Amino acid sequence: VISGFVPIIDMRFSFGRPFGALYAFVRKDNENYALRRDGALIPIRTDCDAEKFVGDKYVFESDDNMHGVCDILSNVLLAPEYQTIEMMGDTILATRDNLAEVYVGSAKVGQKSGFAEISLLSDAYVLVDGLICSLDFTEMRACGFPYADIPSEGIVMVNLGNGYVGYVDLASRQRIGDAYIEAKRFQEGTGIVRSADGNMSVIDTDGNCLYSTRDRLMGSKNDGYYCYLQYNFYGVMDGNFQVITEPIFYSIKYERAVAGYLITRYGTGECLYSLKDRMYLTDMQCENIEYADGLFFCKDGDGVTVRNTDLVPLIHCDWAEWSADVLALQIDGKVAYYARIDA
Repeated sequence: VISGFVPIIDMRFSFGRPFGALYAFVRKDNENYALRRDGALIPIRTDCDAEKFVGDKYVFESDDNMHGVCDILSNVLLAPEYQTIEMMGDTILATRDNLAEVYVGSAKVGQKSGFAEISLLSDAYVLVDGLICSLDFTEMRACGFPYADIPSEGIVMVNLGNGYVGYVDLASRQRIGDAYIEAKRFQEGTGIVRSADGNMSVIDTDGNCLYSTRDRLMGSKNDGYYCYLQYNFYGVMDGNFQVITEPIFYSIKYERAVAGYLITRYGTGECLYSLKDRMYLTDMQCENIEYADGLFFCKDGDGVTVRNTDLVPLIHCDWAEWSADVLALQIDGKVAYYARIDA
């Protein structure tokens, strides 16, 4: 029993992979199955234990070294006719002989030839020779300026020319703030910018300056806090720019706060630092700590302890991974799957 979680299926498997978008590959009694989120087990022909999945899809290779895409149910989405394939979410970018095709699932939504470099930026945007385009290869612009980044929180950074960037509110189609020599995408209602005079500032969605500094390299707002770099060490400020910690940390995992804590190096491993109590939680020291969606995964030589944001231990297991809102874990060599009760 795991507090706050319910089993997807009352069964454990001899082998299992973390969930993709809708399914997880599992094996029981030497038979292969796709486990669905509702607990249904669907027999499949393919042995997927070595495949590198993106969601519920993976790339396969033909005898003549061409590549295609198959889903976990063994359905061929793209025939093996491509030299390279890149996937993000449901989006597939496939190229052959200087021809690029974009698919969402198995439906082709865009095609382009005559490019030097091409890659997926996200499941909604393609980068073509330095230009950000939609999946049908239309160059993305706002207020007449080309995108400089993918949108975030309804605001996009644009190239203004001559080495300057700015922001555009996509709803109002209005410029925000001034021209900057450096900027980061908006996060939690604020953007980080650097002006030509060298000042680094935090601005709001109206372009107003909330905080400015010449000495601190500001990080984006996360969990209500700003991490900053000063004298090659990290410190933290709250949402009102009051210093919580001076620059005392050699490193902060993810370069951001998570659930009111920092994951930092401590001794030969990692430890949590409480921003509320302003202290290291030395009883939380272990070899490695990961965080995902309200769960801490504290790894030591004898396995993994999964904890919630109150740091209450939920379970100790061989390994655990959170993906697609499902907790996959292995106990005594058997793999099980759990969903949050409120999911």
